[in-house]
Amino acid sequence: MKFFLSCLATTLILLIAIACKKHKDPNPQFADITATPCKLASYRDNYYTVEYTDNGQISKIFENYRDYVDPSIMRTKLHLRFQYENGFLKRTLTDRPHAVDTSSAEAYTLRKFEYGPHGIERVDTYDYGLQYRYDFKYDGSNRPTSMTMYVNFDNTHTREDLKQTATYQYDYDENGNIVKEYCQQLHTPNNYIVNYRYDNAPNSIKLFESFYFLSSSAAPVFSKNNIIESQIVDNDTEREKYNDTQFDSQNKLIIKYRAFDGIVWDCK
Repeated sequence: MKFFLSCLATTLILLIAIACKKHKDPNPQFADITATPCKLASYRDNYYTVEYTDNGQISKIFENYRDYVDPSIMRTKLHLRFQYENGFLKRTLTDRPHAVDTSSAEAYTLRKFEYGPHGIERVDTYDYGLQYRYDFKYDGSNRPTSMTMYVNFDNTHTREDLKQTATYQYDYDENGNIVKEYCQQLHTPNNYIVNYRYDNAPNSIKLFESFYFLSSSAAPVFSKNNIIESQIVDNDTEREKYNDTQFDSQNKLIIKYRAFDGIVWDCK
């Protein structure tokens, strides 16, 4: 009898544990800006080639070019480096300093990413000093609902003189894609809305936003699928639609995106 009661108690504890685990909300997943369905091998018709670490993270981008004196000789120089923290992209860096004070880490930094409980919370961009800052706010999930943009108006870039210039609000569809982006300029009347349309394939374009993060990077970074069309609505007037994203014969992998073309993917 004691053995039966002991087994019954153990079984009940196990069932309770399974039930609790089943109904427990999953941990929020970060928007990993470098995670794509396939590895990027090269772009711009092999002008840029990409190197990955042993654990599959993008590590370096090399620029391949012909020697100016002897065009028959191909030369290679480092274009970008990627630095990670806790498994997520922390910085993109160049070996050519972008600041006079080369003693600081920011002298070589192009983009710096800060994370919170739900994902990317801040992106700083540098060009001879801190130039832009993007702060994201979340609604309790892993999807940001708004962004505030700051600009450094100090022309010497010798100090952080950040001024808030615009705010952005995002609407999502049921698939987790940003379908509307509302921009409110704080110092000019040029407010506008951007409408986005997507395919059904896993997001392959967000990786490119880590190279040169912009105020328009939220939709391609945080959405689940690939943008195939965007349209700006200004003062209730629909502007030209933009569609410069193309796909391979299987309609999955992108061969052109914004200024990136000649893209080759490694899908082993």
